Amino acid sequence: LEPLPTTVPGRFGQLARCLREKDCLVFQGDNSPQSHGTTDSSRWLEGDETVRPIECFRSNRYEPYVVVSMTQMPLYDERFAGYGKNKIQHVSHLRRMGYLFAVLPRHFLIHVPHPRSGSKKEWLNSYQTHSAVDTLYTKFLKEIDARYGSATRVHLCSQVDGDFRRAKRRWA
Repeated sequence: LEPLPTTVPGRFGQLARCLREKDCLVFQGDNSPQSHGTTDSSRWLEGDETVRPIECFRSNRYEPYVVVSMTQMPLYDERFAGYGKNKIQHVSHLRRMGYLFAVLPRHFLIHVPHPRSGSKKEWLNSYQTHSAVDTLYTKFLKEIDARYGSATRVHLCSQVDGDFRRAKRRWA
């Protein structure tokens, strides 16, 4: 872990400067571009002041931070405890419920780096853990498809799956 900047950006201009000077980076932009690529951070940084609807997702693994009324939002599925696909399953649930997504202008949050949890270490090093979570996610999708149908109002941008090809991993 690298130390935090002495001042965490509190305003849009401060964040833009922090990113420009490479004291900050877009969350997971360096190691998982599909997780937040649909947001199109470089376009967002141009500072347009209008809400930009998201017409399509570039990946099924898009993990946006969302603002949703607590009275209408589904809860996270507790079967996805620990690390792996918890945010992805939540966004999939919102999509199946018919939610629309948009990028808010000049609004942001800061994810403070922290040491890797035991759950993430296990996720990174265990084929069995990955496989179990992938199986659970497939089961979850079938459950919500049965409940809501598989149609969504925000589709993938590509007929293929919209995901970047992952390099083969070496499992420990």
